[in-house]
Amino acid sequence: YKNNIEIVLLTARTKKELKQLIGLREFLSDIRVILILPDRDHETISDAHALYPRFITYIDGDYSDLKAVLTKMQYSLKVQKHSCGLNHKI
Repeated sequence: YKNNIEIVLLTARTKKELKQLIGLREFLSDIRVILILPDRDHETISDAHALYPRFITYIDGDYSDLKAVLTKMQYSLKVQKHSCGLNHKI
């Protein structure tokens, strides 16, 4: 992972901001992306998939699902790191 960043939460308040985020996608490879989108428009959602998000939610949401997803991702990363450490041979 780049600079030890494993999860990034991105918020696009407008479609223009989403386009700008998409322009940064090369810097987001190998990073788990969570997106908060401005609307549920088909074009917006279609464009958002260019970032290969692990989870998408919307700016007008209550974020309870987002909290659950972040918690699960953090747990998964801890388990992954722990198991990698246990499998390391000296």
